[in-house]
Amino acid sequence: MAVDVQPHPDIAASAAAGVGTRQSSQEAGSGAVSRVDVTGSKPKGEADKRAVLARTIEADRCYLMDRGYAKFTLWNDIHAANSSYVCRVRDNSVYEVIEEKQLTEADRKAGVIRS
Repeated sequence: MAVDVQPHPDIAASAAAGVGTRQSSQEAGSGAVSRVDVTGSKPKGEADKRAVLARTIEADRCYLMDRGYAKFTLWNDIHAANSSYVCRVRDNSVYEVIEEKQLTEADRKAGVIRS
């Protein structure tokens, strides 16, 4: 299925002027894109990628995010919506390991270093 995405005229004008844009997409379980959000290259406030995601969280999804999305209230909102998330945390994150599980041989063969 092809999706034709046309940016807002202000974003298109910014892109034409050499200012970048950011695009975020969410995919349904079928692999088809179900949503695309386009913001300016340096979004603030309600256009910030975390604010956009917080407004569009859906149930029964698994959100895959990079460390720029690291925001505990966002993670809590995703969990409250009965969805899951995987997020690479920032290098300076402070955390406590509560439990570390043993790797299986299949894990090691797949290149997993730690659980």
